[in-house]
Amino acid sequence: MAKSVLSTVFIIFISIIIAICLIMTVWLIPFTLGDDRMGKNDIFDYVMQNQEIIETGITDFLQQHPDVRGYEISGNLSLPPSNGIQEITLSDKIVSFYCGGYGMGPATGYTGFYYLLPGGEISIDTSTNTANMSIFGYGNAKFVPKENGWRYQETGGDNMVYIENIVGNFYYYLEEY
Repeated sequence: MAKSVLSTVFIIFISIIIAICLIMTVWLIPFTLGDDRMGKNDIFDYVMQNQEIIETGITDFLQQHPDVRGYEISGNLSLPPSNGIQEITLSDKIVSFYCGGYGMGPATGYTGFYYLLPGGEISIDTSTNTANMSIFGYGNAKFVPKENGWRYQETGGDNMVYIENIVGNFYYYLEEY
């Protein structure tokens, strides 16, 4: 009888330990899984140190391929080495440099920087102190001043986008969903 009680207690104890481990794993995954992002300061430093080279690489590519839009062009630009740029995409008015992300599911974030091509612009409504960042693909979301940039916060949700000018036509971005 005592052995039976001990084995039942042991099984319950092990089950509780396994349950705690599973709960902790599920809780920690969004904070640890896939954090391969390039930090904000690293992005700013990279752009500031390589601004002319990046602009020249983009200009040269566009002169050689004037009709290419909406494609990943990562391997086609002559850029200085970076420990964080993972994908470069060319759109009509911007070049998007994806520099990694973090999390999983509803706790996900992405970071990188944009380069506005000639003719691309951000419209700022001084009467409401909001900016329209549709040029970057954010539709009609209204961005308000925050820190040194502009932020969009989803009403009633946790989605957020922050954009900050680095230098010239370069803009840092952080998206959290």
